Amino acid sequence: MKQLFFIISCMLLANALNAQDLSLYKEDISPDGIRKIGGISIYNDQVYLLLQSNILFNGKEIEASEAIAISQKYPVWDIYRYDPLTGSIENHSEQWKTTGATSNGFCIVDESTVIYINDKNHFDSNNSELKKTLNKLQNRKVAFADPSMNTDKNKLWFSADQPGGEGGMDIWYSEKKGDEWSDPINAGKGINTAENEISPSVYKDSILIFSSNLEGKNYDLCFFDLKKGKMLHRETMPESNEFFTSLTHKGNLYFLSKTGSDTKLWKSKWSEARTPELKTIEAPKIEKVIEAPKPENDLVLKTPEAKPEDKLNIQMTNYFGLARYELTPYMKDSLNRLAQTLKRSSDLNILICGHASPDGPENLNMMLSYYRASEAYNWLISHGIDDSRIYRVYGGEYLFVGTEKARNFSIFTFRNPELPRQIALYPLAPGEKEEEVVSKFGANSDDMTFHRYQLNKFLPLENKKLLLIPVNVLYFAKTGEKASDIARQYNIPPTRLKQMNRIGDEALTEDKVLFIVY
Repeated sequence: MKQLFFIISCMLLANALNAQDLSLYKEDISPDGIRKIGGISIYNDQVYLLLQSNILFNGKEIEASEAIAISQKYPVWDIYRYDPLTGSIENHSEQWKTTGATSNGFCIVDESTVIYINDKNHFDSNNSELKKTLNKLQNRKVAFADPSMNTDKNKLWFSADQPGGEGGMDIWYSEKKGDEWSDPINAGKGINTAENEISPSVYKDSILIFSSNLEGKNYDLCFFDLKKGKMLHRETMPESNEFFTSLTHKGNLYFLSKTGSDTKLWKSKWSEARTPELKTIEAPKIEKVIEAPKPENDLVLKTPEAKPEDKLNIQMTNYFGLARYELTPYMKDSLNRLAQTLKRSSDLNILICGHASPDGPENLNMMLSYYRASEAYNWLISHGIDDSRIYRVYGGEYLFVGTEKARNFSIFTFRNPELPRQIALYPLAPGEKEEEVVSKFGANSDDMTFHRYQLNKFLPLENKKLLLIPVNVLYFAKTGEKASDIARQYNIPPTRLKQMNRIGDEALTEDKVLFIVY
């Protein structure tokens, strides 16, 4: 009966994952008091907005509240950096000048270069050479908007009512050839319609995100798979228009919505539906195993009869003493045999989970779990296993209570993983909400649910208060270090580092493990 319930539950999960090609999580990060935004551009994972600035009139700076009539007639649009975590807004008009810009989008190219739309609805730039080049691909009778570049800066996407399109504003692109840009190329019927398509941005030359008012109604976000040539998803937000899309390298999407005069800035993350392999929804076999007592520090190697490399499960028990992480000769021997198995089966991957007993401070136990998993990781790499096949989970003291199981690591083989390379367990503090926490790390609850579903086959992760956080680095900060100094080492905003790790501005009063996400 339990097996039948397990099969049905997993089949329902599989059906739910296939219910749509893509789902979108959205977070309102609107800056306080800002009603007009003329574009969004992401540069070095920082958010930049095109905003109306105060203007000079007869040599005197005029506050916006006093110059409504003047600013409406002579709007001045400047580039500002916006930090959603702190709410701070900084003017960067000296770095990227946008003389004569309009509220039709912009694109930061590099540290000193920007492309924007001027009052003639044409491409413009603060770089004179680029400006000349862009002028060659423009038609003076055509309106252009929403410039956006791909990751390699060799393709410029935009919207325009260029002749030869499908009607209205269409999505177009121009390819860079040497120092010149090609004539505009229409993105095609699968994307463009007789209505308007605007605000394009591209993720890894694979997914095109844009806005369309198909059927002549509100502008909705559309997700189009450029490689498969099919529409993945249309995100509708009733009673509002969505536009000005911009992407980070990690796939975070920023866009605007407008209802009447109410403009909101959104940060979002999408996830594609996944189809688990059939073998992942089969009921596990229940076997009764009677073993003779084994001495302490023994190695248990369980190998199923059929396809031993398919579900190889290695558990190394009681090899680590209190606060120890060095590999013993027995462990090295077992890892060497595992490496040989992996070399014979090139489609197998490895999951290493390090844990620690509840003895000692919580931070030290997370550090131990990292070292224990990393010792096995480094051993396998040194014996010819590619690091792309190895996944690590740092369980700290949260997975096992008894010291018999806690002072070890577990290693499992599996095929076709859809996991981050490194995952750390993060216990929710009282009052914390899951979605708010995972969003600080650039993740979302949908991905975490799927990761938990995969890892539950190997590890006890039923506790929903333990979050699975993708990390790039576990940093072991020493007493007296400051968050701002650590953030500088990894080129991330200090505010973000502090929020991720629940620390303040002052120097650390004790050694602490910090989660670093680029």
